[in-house]
Amino acid sequence: MKIPTYSTHEFPISPLEKLTIDQQFPAEGLDALFVNAQTRGNLMVYFDAEDEARVLAVGESHLLPERIEQVGNRLLITANNLTKFFQKGQAEKIRIEVHVPAHTRLDVHFGAGVLRLAGGHGAVTIDGGVGEISGYTHSRDVKVHLSAG
Repeated sequence: MKIPTYSTHEFPISPLEKLTIDQQFPAEGLDALFVNAQTRGNLMVYFDAEDEARVLAVGESHLLPERIEQVGNRLLITANNLTKFFQKGQAEKIRIEVHVPAHTRLDVHFGAGVLRLAGGHGAVTIDGGVGEISGYTHSRDVKVHLSAG
């Protein structure tokens, strides 16, 4: 099985693309983004939401997050998709774009994938297996752990 390569050069997701996921949440009161994914693909986090936080995704539905919801002040995104990856494979890249307020804390855990940050000044915690982290943050509290990448 061919393991796809990941890149963050395919953002922002074009308005002309057919979205697999397009969900909006009130930005007011939202102060944390929690992501837990086995195979995350490409995740781009923009800290630009004012009235509405948004999650957009393009890719095969069996590999995209099965849970995206706001619980209190946290936006939760989870994908337990490693078994599905081995069973069904992957023909196209997973691309997920999240727009949250600038002060949002970020807590990301993943097995494999690419994470790109664009702004923000909330605390950043990243714990990953194999992957790449790029972009920028204005946070003074950044903790990153990757096993390889």
